[in-house]
Amino acid sequence: MITLLDRSVGRLVALLRRLGIEHDTLVLFTSDNGAGDGYMTNADFFDATGGLRGHKGNLYEGGIRVPMIAWWPGAIAPGETDHVVAQWDLMPTLAELVGTEPIATDGLSLVPLLRGRPQPEHDYLYWEQHGITTAQAVRFGQWKALRAAPDASIEVYDLLGNEAESIDLAASRPDLVQAAIAYMEEAHEPSPAWPLVGQSLWSSILEAKSRLGAWAREGRAHGRWYGIVATAYDHLTSDWKATAAASVPVAPSPRDGMAYGAASPATPR
Repeated sequence: MITLLDRSVGRLVALLRRLGIEHDTLVLFTSDNGAGDGYMTNADFFDATGGLRGHKGNLYEGGIRVPMIAWWPGAIAPGETDHVVAQWDLMPTLAELVGTEPIATDGLSLVPLLRGRPQPEHDYLYWEQHGITTAQAVRFGQWKALRAAPDASIEVYDLLGNEAESIDLAASRPDLVQAAIAYMEEAHEPSPAWPLVGQSLWSSILEAKSRLGAWAREGRAHGRWYGIVATAYDHLTSDWKATAAASVPVAPSPRDGMAYGAASPATPR
């Protein structure tokens, strides 16, 4: 896969040069998540996470921090930056470059950064990961906070001094815990399609599913198994969804991507 990707990017760049439009084309190379570690993948093989904790599918740095290379000969000066950007910055960046207004997003145009000018910074970056439960994470300055579910404990890490997220500061920094909770509540956008699923709610769903499975095996649920599960799920979550929608402030915060990292202008070759 890496060989194929490398060859394909090389063919693209060669075509831009052959057509004589490389000076009019911005090429961005990045990823939507960190390295996978599971079926047919091994994150340790190439040290793919660089010592960061986690991998694709979770919100530790190994799962969401990725590099980005920007290549635009004659327009972007060669160099590197550790400025933190997110993929939802891409829409306003591209919109500014083509001279149009972007749709409303939480993103900031990266044109100043690419052009070597002072770049505005995000107050914070926010992620949700919907799986068995809904994980949440927020980065503000040097601090990173996350929780595995809305009813789980908050973890807090100092990314400046502990990039590997191995030292949880939550117990000693309750001020950061409260700041993280406030950011999460502000950024979350309630949606019936993407409810915040907590650990206790999921336990209730699993218990209901187990009981319904027993009924099905006994012949009491018969061919209506899937309908019964769906109905049970709706009943279990309807009151909770209504409570969440009423108690969590609505803040427009559409996400255009999941990953973030440091943009790195490439050296033209």
